[in-house]
Amino acid sequence: MEPNQRQRMAEFAMASFLNGQYYESVCSTAALVYMAEQLRSHERHLMCDIFLGIINKFIIEKNELEKQLETKRQALQQISEPTEEQKEVVEAAKEGINILLWHLTMYISKMLGITIEALNSFTTDDHEPKVFLFRLMGECLGIMCQLVNPDDDVVNTAASTAYAFGVVYGFHLPPTHPSNLENIISYCIFAVRNLRNLDAAIQLASYAMSICTEEMILESSHVQATRHRLHLLQLCLDVWTTIREIMNSNSNTDTDTDTDTNEDAASEAPNADA
Repeated sequence: MEPNQRQRMAEFAMASFLNGQYYESVCSTAALVYMAEQLRSHERHLMCDIFLGIINKFIIEKNELEKQLETKRQALQQISEPTEEQKEVVEAAKEGINILLWHLTMYISKMLGITIEALNSFTTDDHEPKVFLFRLMGECLGIMCQLVNPDDDVVNTAASTAYAFGVVYGFHLPPTHPSNLENIISYCIFAVRNLRNLDAAIQLASYAMSICTEEMILESSHVQATRHRLHLLQLCLDVWTTIREIMNSNSNTDTDTDTDTNEDAASEAPNADA
């Protein structure tokens, strides 16, 4: 594909997205991937912006439909003897959410196919593109699982594997590289949100923070981008650490309460030797 053709295709993909023509936008992105030898950096970022932008639109619409469903449920509960038609209104609202999630799943399936094709166009030595694309794959899978079926271990495992591949390829990049840090931040958020594993997120975030020394940051060709991502990672780490401390404190309080209860019960129990 000629450079001018690539530029026009990329512009059309973004214009379609901005106009709400999501299917055309995804198809244009697919054409860019399948017809080009390898996606350039700005083309990969454009693909990421389009994919995550579409998913975000679905999230917003899902939240709105859930609010409408809750309103209809509450209205139904106020009726002592609702008719079948009134019940069907609530069921129709539920079905509307299911249909939306089905469309989201179809979109993400296509996005994953495009991302895999883009990944396959790079060699194992193309570390930065691999990190970027594996992170995008992990985000798409993780968000889909969270919205459609949070307990789907297969999808969660696939997302976790994609992130892990990103971490592996990230070992070949400077720890301060923005793509490397973005993958780690996203992986940590996934671990908390989907896997409910605070310890794993804290461990990975702490490791990333510890190896990004000030000297390495200053030597980076992306100083501002690196500082921004490290600041975001530190904010997340502070929140997660605080949550874990609160959880541990509550756990210790419950344990102490149980111990006191057992001691009181033992002191009040009749002496077997009496």
